[in-house]
Amino acid sequence: MGNKNLIVVATHLEWEGIYSGNNLPPNWDLLITGIGMVNTAFQLGRHLALNKYQHIWNLGIAGAFDKDLPLGSLAEVRIDCFPELGSLTDSGWLNLQDLGFSLMNEQGKQIYNFLPNPTPSKTGLVSVTGLTINTITGTESRKTELLSRFQADIETMESAAVFLACLQMEVPFTCVRSISNYVESRNTANWKVAEALATLKCWLADILFSKNAAQEVQ
Repeated sequence: MGNKNLIVVATHLEWEGIYSGNNLPPNWDLLITGIGMVNTAFQLGRHLALNKYQHIWNLGIAGAFDKDLPLGSLAEVRIDCFPELGSLTDSGWLNLQDLGFSLMNEQGKQIYNFLPNPTPSKTGLVSVTGLTINTITGTESRKTELLSRFQADIETMESAAVFLACLQMEVPFTCVRSISNYVESRNTANWKVAEALATLKCWLADILFSKNAAQEVQ
């Protein structure tokens, strides 16, 4: 295991809103993967095959199903899920376990659609369960459908891919998301992306430059 830390974000636009400096501290690296779970899994998997880290931090914005999560607030994703992996049948939707498959085997335990984070949390943030999807939910019918299958608090387009790569490569990780919008009929006028990134920026600055940063990431 290396002695450096890796920040993983999806887009340059997110990173520009999160960090305003020209250079990260010397024990930190940055990986911008591109949007979506496919890009994230490929880019992070390739990067981890060539580089060793003591901790990985996945940062970005998210939509919240739970309106008790204020816009602009931060949450740590402790469980994430691939809700689209499965099969649609006349009798309903079947997940990987229903179909007799597993996503991965972690220390003898079969893991299906839901991925846990075994790394102890040290953020002090509210813990949430996430869904990682290919298509952002923008209708009430799709929201109802997802929540009928899964009890989740937020949705993203990348987090579960980070979970999978880190679990497979056995690297400790933390996933922090700032709530930019609620999952509902799509209306970007209600979104608070800039505010969400600003909150995440302040939090990251504390992690990077606080006197206890070394202890916080170990």
